[in-house]
Amino acid sequence: MATVLKEQEDDIRELGEAEARDFFEAAVQKRLKISATEFLQKLDAGEFKDRTEDPKIMRLLSLLPMVR
Repeated sequence: MATVLKEQEDDIRELGEAEARDFFEAAVQKRLKISATEFLQKLDAGEFKDRTEDPKIMRLLSLLPMVR
């Protein structure tokens, strides 16, 4: 028998700009042990060319719309 999860409206909340930056900073530091600023600089410089092979990078890329 399948389990059905009931979504509740209050499970999702919007982050403000400062909260989004803090969330992204924490995510980058947790995964790569560098600052978000350093990650973005390296990304812009092309240092993550094989990014699809690294799940840590892919996760961080999925969060980019929060800060850019």
